[in-house]
Amino acid sequence: MVKCLREERGQALFIMVLVLVGLLAMLGLAIDGGTVFLERRRMQNAADAAALAGTRLLAEAICGATGVITDGLIAEEVNLYAEINGVPGGNVVA
Repeated sequence: MVKCLREERGQALFIMVLVLVGLLAMLGLAIDGGTVFLERRRMQNAADAAALAGTRLLAEAICGATGVITDGLIAEEVNLYAEINGVPGGNVVA
């Protein structure tokens, strides 16, 4: 019986290492997943702000509140608001 116990010595350490590696992998995935969702939300907010800016300018053009507003001016306004809110490149096709 003593021989049987000696052969299993160190098994707990091996199991703990495997569990620790699995936990660290899950922690890494949770952090990366949270970062992805945070960035997605930030980009959605930037897109919403840019769309609202373009819509506001288009509404002003339709109501005649300001002078002549072209599609190019609306696209510039959308790109400006996209860049202000952190969208890289800011090249929006309207």
